[in-house]
Amino acid sequence: MCWIVFLNLCGLKTLLYYLSALGPRKDVLQGDELVRKTMLELYFDRNSKEHEIQQDLIWSRICALYLPALVDRFLDPWTATDGYIEKDASAREDYQLFNPWLRMLVMVQHNPYLGKYLRSRKPVSSGNQDLTRVLGQRLSHVAARWDREIRKPASDH
Repeated sequence: MCWIVFLNLCGLKTLLYYLSALGPRKDVLQGDELVRKTMLELYFDRNSKEHEIQQDLIWSRICALYLPALVDRFLDPWTATDGYIEKDASAREDYQLFNPWLRMLVMVQHNPYLGKYLRSRKPVSSGNQDLTRVLGQRLSHVAARWDREIRKPASDH
């Protein structure tokens, strides 16, 4: 309940800054992955309860203000320093692919701003050339391990 109150009091801008995907300093709250992931999931849940038009307004605003920074942060994520990620090589590999910034990109994939960004040749959208390549490389890097893990019987997990 405390997190929900925090989200309602802080609003979207503070949440995005707290996620550090879009803040002015890369080291703000670096490594606090569990808290970041929890806040992001809570915000997604809260946002999903809004009317569809309101959701589109929110995602459009995020894209208009922060899309280049969001893509840049996905392309160059910092090293997570939470204990579970730091100690587990598989978790570190997964984090390179499935991190809060990719979750945000997934949430805005339907937005026209993302399509325009991906087609743009302007310097502000320089990350668009690398986005699909990096995503594909990271996915192919973990695909063999994920395939093995999927095939394991449930008792082996």
